[in-house]
Amino acid sequence: MEGRSVTLKTGINELQTDHVILWRFNDESKILAKINRETNETSIPGNVDERFRDTLKLNDTTGDLIITHSKTSDTGEYKMEIRDTTDTIHRRFRVHVYVCLVEDIEYQRPIEGRSVTLKTGLNELQTDHEILWMFDDASKILAKINRETNEMSIPGNADERFRDRLKLNDTTGDLIITHSKTSDSGNYKMKIRDSTDTIHRRFRVYVYEINVPEEFLVVTEGRSVTLKTGLNELQTDHEILWMFNYESTILAKINRETNETSIPGNADERFRDRLKLNDKTGDLIITHSKTSDSGEYKMKIRDSTETRQRRFRVSVKEIDVQGKFLVVKVGRSVTLQTCLNELQTDLEILWKFNDESTILAKINRETNETSIPGNADERFRDRLKLNDTTGDLIITHSKTSDAGEYHMKIIDSTDTRYETFRVLLYVEAMKILKRLEGRPVTLKTGLNELQTDQEILWMFDDESTILAKINRETNETSIPGNADERFRDRLKLNDTTGDLIITHSKTSDSGEYKMKIRDTTETRHKRFRVHVYEIFVPEEFLVVTKGRSVTLQTGLNELQRDHEILWKFNYESKILAKINRERNETSIPGNADERFKDRLKLNDTTGDLIITHIKTSDDGEYHLKITDSTDTEYKILSVIFREINVPEEFLVLMEGRSVTLKTGLNELQTDHEILWMFNNESKIFAKINRETNETSIPGNADERFRDRLKLNDTTGDLIITHSKTSDSGEYKMKIRDTTDTRHKRFRVHVYEIDVPEEFLVVTEGGSVTLKTGLNELQTDQEILWMFDDASKILAKINRETNETSIPGNAYWRFRDRLKLNDKTGDLIITNRKTSDSGNYKMKIKDSTETRHKRFRVHVYEINVPEEYLRVTEGRPVTLKTGLNELQTDQEILWKFYDESRILAKINRETNETSIPGNAYERFRDRLKLNDKTGDLTITNIKLPVAGGYEMEIKDSTETIHKKFHVLVTKETLYAGRVMKH
Repeated sequence: MEGRSVTLKTGINELQTDHVILWRFNDESKILAKINRETNETSIPGNVDERFRDTLKLNDTTGDLIITHSKTSDTGEYKMEIRDTTDTIHRRFRVHVYVCLVEDIEYQRPIEGRSVTLKTGLNELQTDHEILWMFDDASKILAKINRETNEMSIPGNADERFRDRLKLNDTTGDLIITHSKTSDSGNYKMKIRDSTDTIHRRFRVYVYEINVPEEFLVVTEGRSVTLKTGLNELQTDHEILWMFNYESTILAKINRETNETSIPGNADERFRDRLKLNDKTGDLIITHSKTSDSGEYKMKIRDSTETRQRRFRVSVKEIDVQGKFLVVKVGRSVTLQTCLNELQTDLEILWKFNDESTILAKINRETNETSIPGNADERFRDRLKLNDTTGDLIITHSKTSDAGEYHMKIIDSTDTRYETFRVLLYVEAMKILKRLEGRPVTLKTGLNELQTDQEILWMFDDESTILAKINRETNETSIPGNADERFRDRLKLNDTTGDLIITHSKTSDSGEYKMKIRDTTETRHKRFRVHVYEIFVPEEFLVVTKGRSVTLQTGLNELQRDHEILWKFNYESKILAKINRERNETSIPGNADERFKDRLKLNDTTGDLIITHIKTSDDGEYHLKITDSTDTEYKILSVIFREINVPEEFLVLMEGRSVTLKTGLNELQTDHEILWMFNNESKIFAKINRETNETSIPGNADERFRDRLKLNDTTGDLIITHSKTSDSGEYKMKIRDTTDTRHKRFRVHVYEIDVPEEFLVVTEGGSVTLKTGLNELQTDQEILWMFDDASKILAKINRETNETSIPGNAYWRFRDRLKLNDKTGDLIITNRKTSDSGNYKMKIKDSTETRHKRFRVHVYEINVPEEYLRVTEGRPVTLKTGLNELQTDQEILWKFYDESRILAKINRETNETSIPGNAYERFRDRLKLNDKTGDLTITNIKLPVAGGYEMEIKDSTETIHKKFHVLVTKETLYAGRVMKH
């Protein structure tokens, strides 16, 4: 693992006087390290190479090469050459340094303003420790401690983001972030190095804002402003703190417990002697306000039971500008008034927007000039007017982009005055409408009657296309939306009010509808959020295998004269099949669809739909609608496709060997065709067709199998010669003749020849033992067991320290299912699962050597029968073992879902019967066992017990499994009748 040291051993106990050792890396000619005993020379040139900089060492006794603080760039092939007077020996080492997978992520969620401590997990730093702290993916170091050089630095405090808010604990190396901000959120990385190892750790920090009440105050420069606590009188346990912006320094403080009142802010140059505290209420008063006082003030009230917070956003405006606020609904007109009754002959009025220098509008009485340049601006295009008598500015058909500050300047022969208007525009709240599918939906304009100058526009979602339109001036009414496939002929307009009606609503009509009403004075907007939800209908499940037929039943014995039957697939609007008895019409449009091409039939008596030659694409929901003169019924039939159970064979072989995949035929017949495929690829890589007398092996042209495939012309068997590890995978065989098609799968695993390896292929449920190969552990031996590429240890025995531990029993994957043989060190996995499949690694260490062994374990599912049961809530259901009577050596176990807990158990050998499930809250006292057959009955069934149940029958010769899928439905009153769903 990255950061660890790795030793490449020469295999020599002690170098002799004529020995020369040379170490090289990859195919490079440069020498990494060298020992020459004849010249008594030792050198490590590699330490000057940037790649290995000061990380290489040589064992002077044995010549071993040690790479310290390994990096991923150290991965590669190392070559050793040993020379003496008689011989030269070569040896190669393949080294793979992998990145530490930091699984230990610590999550912290502090409130903004609090301190956050990221802990190294050390009680005290050692003399060889170095700690590095980084933020996110940045390469820059936030903080650093190096005990060897006695150096400590916090570069992060110079970063604008953390400016002077980082600290290091000198004892433990912990990083402290003070006065935390939301911008501190992110990933922090820690690296601890010492002379032997490097440890990594990650911290995910999320700093969230305090959701506090907020108040806005606008005041003219020079006036006083009071920030109120909202208290009538302070209590004896109250403490009030006032802060400004994001600073941690306190402006003012009252503590009733200590009877202390202080205003440190008065010493700050910014607020010098202008702050006061109301001793009764704790209110903060800022006197002689300045524009620099603008900002956010934070108040904190603490008492013996809680802490409350509040924010004040203060805006101090310059003294020479008055301010007015106008709040207007989008679309309405807004008038900014000069407050003059009549313009005098020497007056000039100028209007500007925000801080822009361009003039929106202008009146000059001396030059008798009036102009509105703003009407040429795209933003206000032709929507500005000036009152020629008063100079007022009128903005018509207001938009959200018109929000902001409008500045007015009035100049006459004696004075200049300024005024600012703050315009805030809002959109009318959205109306939410919920309707049942099929019902009409009316979106109302809110008008009693349209006027002669009004125009109504309706739009859907963010689309610019108009659904419907009425224009009273041009006397035009149109509904373009009726030509849209989505709303086809289902939209209407109320000619009096302009309301939009959606008939025969569908779930696809759900979304946001926008209305715009224009007249000569203003434009108004309105939004509607529509949610059309499905009718809750009965549902039936059918499980069918490939190639079979399936019949979807209407539940009718015979169609009546007023019946209409409609069949649809999934949520598509297209009709698959239809019968209308009134018009004596029967049609199956679905047979023209490429998906169902000529595979649909209708039972003319009952209306049942038959799907022949079922395919994977037929998997889904089929919607049935039955209409008669009095009622409409709905039903959903879910078709679940199941693959044909294909025989499977497992083959494990060593790299370089040949492997034969057998068809199981003694001799091919004249109508036989054999096809071979690899993994999930559709390409055929070998084929025999006896009818056409054709044999081909396209796979030999594939770079992967180049010229290594053969076909047995008699049996059709596939032979892979000179096997490689890349040949591992799933091979599929298909045998066709005039009557049938058969399938078979082969799982092939080709393993490398250089590592001792054992392969175990087992079924789910029993135990499997991974053997060390030892008869008895010796006093100096240590056994380590690992799973896959994880660095975590599953189990461990150390004879020297007399220690035995099984950490893997705490991991969710193996929870309490691992055991160790104390004598041999064998690992036993009990109650095995398919998730136990993978690579297990064993390491045996003693005083002289370390040995490794790998076990490739494949646990495959037992192909068990399945039964689907449907039951109404409140009724009982019985899960049957299929036995007439239990035998003396039989044991029955019942489980729910994938839980390891047993629901019920009968053991005839021990004469034991128990139902632990009756103690679980889900099944409380509602389980029964048939003592004769072992059947499990669930009484008064409820929705939480719906799902999968597993049964296991054991006797002296075999174990049988069975699965039950239980669907619990409710009884619902719908359209005047009781229906199950």
